[in-house]
Amino acid sequence: MTITEALAEAKRRGLRTERVNLPSPTARPGIVVGQTPAAGSSVASSTVVWLESTVAMPTTTVAPSTTTTTVPATTTTAPRR
Repeated sequence: MTITEALAEAKRRGLRTERVNLPSPTARPGIVVGQTPAAGSSVASSTVVWLESTVAMPTTTVAPSTTTTTVPATTTTAPRR
């Protein structure tokens, strides 16, 4: 079931919801993979149902490294005559 469908069903039944996003490298984003209380449990209306749904893994961009080299200044003195 998608998170959108689960949220609509919970609302229809008079339940409140909280969502937990679980990053997944393989699962399609937006799919409910767990809930508390468990599906089929008897609960009072306005009970909070925690829905765990998949989200896309965040991408990480690594910036190229740079190196800075500082060369000490040199001074040349002419020989005395």
